[in-house]
Amino acid sequence: MKVVTKSRVYPHSIEDVWTAITDARALAEWLMPNDFQPVLGSKFRMMVDPNPMCNSTRTEGEVVELSRPARMVWVWRDFDPKGKVTETRVIWELQSTPEGTRLTLRHENVQNLSFFTRLMVSMGWGMMMKNLLSKVLRNVQRGAFTPGAVPLNKRYYKAKTVPADLVK
Repeated sequence: MKVVTKSRVYPHSIEDVWTAITDARALAEWLMPNDFQPVLGSKFRMMVDPNPMCNSTRTEGEVVELSRPARMVWVWRDFDPKGKVTETRVIWELQSTPEGTRLTLRHENVQNLSFFTRLMVSMGWGMMMKNLLSKVLRNVQRGAFTPGAVPLNKRYYKAKTVPADLVK
C-alpha cells in the first residue's frame, strides 16, 4: 500500500468542513495538539504522549499547497522514538455535494512505514474522520469553531507530556 485514502460526506457546508480541518483548536480536538496555521509555506508541529499504538509521537509538517476551501497539501514528517524521520504527504480535497461536503483525504508515500504503522494510519484516519471530526463539525457554524466538541479526556490521544502551547 502506497496511499491511504479515506472519503466521507458530511452534512455541512464546504466552508464549515474547511474550518474543521484548518482551525488549530478544531484539529487539536479531532486529530492532535498542534500549532497549525492555514497559510501556504507555514510549518507546524503536532505531538502526543507515547503510546503502544502509535510509533510516532511528534510530527512536523509544512503547508505546501493551499486553495481555500477546496484543497490543502501537507508534507508530513513523522519522528519515531529513535529519531528516524519518515516523510509522507497528506492531501485534503473538499467538494460540495447535494448532501453537504465530500472530504477526501489521501495520505501518500506510506510504503516507507512499517506494516503495523500503515495499518494504524489507515484505521486512525478512518476512525477520526468518522467519529471525532463529525463531533467537531457540530461546533462549527458559518466558518467559526467553538471549542469543546471533544473534551480532552475523550480524545484519541493523551497529552500530559505535550508542550502547553500545542494543547488547545
